[in-house]
Amino acid sequence: MTSATGTNTLTVKMPASFNRHVASAAKARRISKSELTRRALEHYLHQPSATVGKPSILELAGDLVGCFKGPPDLATNPKYMEGFGED
Repeated sequence: MTSATGTNTLTVKMPASFNRHVASAAKARRISKSELTRRALEHYLHQPSATVGKPSILELAGDLVGCFKGPPDLATNPKYMEGFGED
């Protein structure tokens, strides 16, 4: 449905518990549920994975990056690859 201002209406069905969560989040931010939804959709649509379809390995395991100790040049220093893949 298009209004005189050129905006459209979108109706979304959601479980009552999710609706309460959305209402609570909107109230905490002192904005409407519609504004919260617009902001969330805008944020989601500007994420690289939203347009590609599948998340990258970095997105899936990003919280693990940098959490292990080891040589910083593991991927680029040939000495660490000596004997790799050999039986």
